[in-house]
Amino acid sequence: MMKICEGVSLNWVYASLVLLDLLEVVCGQNCGCSSEVCCSQYGYCGNGTDYCGAGCREGPCTAKNSNTSSGGFNALEETKTKDLFNSILSGAAEKCEGKGFYKYDSFITAANTFPAFGRTGSTEIARREVAAFLANVVFLIGEFCYINAIGSNDSSMIDCDETNTQYPCAKGRSYHGRGPIQLSWNYNYGPAGDYLKLDLLNQPDLVSTNSTISFETSLWYWMINSNCHTDIVSGQGFIEVVKDIDDTACDRPKDVALRVDSYKTYCQQLGVDPGTNLSCDTTATSTPAEGRRNSKKLVPILLGIIGGAALLCFLFLFFCRFYIRQRRHEAGTGLGAGHIEPASINFNYNYEVLQEATNGFSAANKIGEGGFGHVYKGTLADGKEIAVKKLFVTQSAQATEEFLTEIEIVTGFLHRNSCPFARMLQ
Repeated sequence: MMKICEGVSLNWVYASLVLLDLLEVVCGQNCGCSSEVCCSQYGYCGNGTDYCGAGCREGPCTAKNSNTSSGGFNALEETKTKDLFNSILSGAAEKCEGKGFYKYDSFITAANTFPAFGRTGSTEIARREVAAFLANVVFLIGEFCYINAIGSNDSSMIDCDETNTQYPCAKGRSYHGRGPIQLSWNYNYGPAGDYLKLDLLNQPDLVSTNSTISFETSLWYWMINSNCHTDIVSGQGFIEVVKDIDDTACDRPKDVALRVDSYKTYCQQLGVDPGTNLSCDTTATSTPAEGRRNSKKLVPILLGIIGGAALLCFLFLFFCRFYIRQRRHEAGTGLGAGHIEPASINFNYNYEVLQEATNGFSAANKIGEGGFGHVYKGTLADGKEIAVKKLFVTQSAQATEEFLTEIEIVTGFLHRNSCPFARMLQ
């Protein structure tokens, strides 16, 4: 089945009939598509990602932020919603430029362009979305006080991104913030206009002169150009909405607190619990993405704790091992680390035994030379290998003192590549 666009040439129709077996395409302005096809964000009927993906208005849409009603509770039909809206309107001072511009009927008319807004999910979810939208509006423009951004009369404040070639700025036009959500920049005015079938690049003032269009552009941003709608209906919470509107909001805790307070107040007036995730510091109820950010923050802390504990354990084991070795050495040698007096040592080896063991202190047995003496390798009668140090000058007090100091050091030192101290012979 094909719905032919009005004003389309016959050549195009014939070409479409030829391609019909390959690709099902249904075309139409302003939609009104059959139930089995989607209405794209630009108002055309058809199937596939271009139609049922991002910005899909109605039909079997597949995008996560599609604008189709799920048949949920309609919070916009409640008297509570109208009363809340009008109570906010009444708070606008007489000197506010928005006084008399914003109207409840315009809000409802604009909302009808987005069937999923305030109509998705349970009663609680639908009411929370209305409260979340109004809380952010009040933060941005007061109680419907402002239409244009503060300072928009400044000729330098035109918010034109000249590098954007898809939506080029029109000469002499300003794309400063306008409306409830303060639509800004040409790269937002352009796609919003495409969606709403308005030439907002050449006529951006429509957003500040037509109340319904003003609300439509804000709801376009909420429903199509951001994840605000999805944040609420998926249960991710109000704080995720705040971050989607302003990704630096959490750097300003006071601003976040103002939004959250308004949201809680409006939820109370609508008779619904505000839900969870109402703080930038939320962890237990955070989204998977927020959980990953919090986990990244915890990694350095955990590594520091684990590293510190490991270092303490290593130092404890090192000193225990050193202490045990020292005690074993002292028990095995009978010598501590204190100063050694020659008279306190047992002389089990006599000079002749050592001379025989080293082949008469043969040069062939010499294995080293230290302070004031040579070191010789020897073998005792029982086959035990020993190292013997023989002093050069036996009458030198300095030699004797250094020799005794060396024995102190060797006595308290254990290593697999050194032989333990045994005895001293005068």
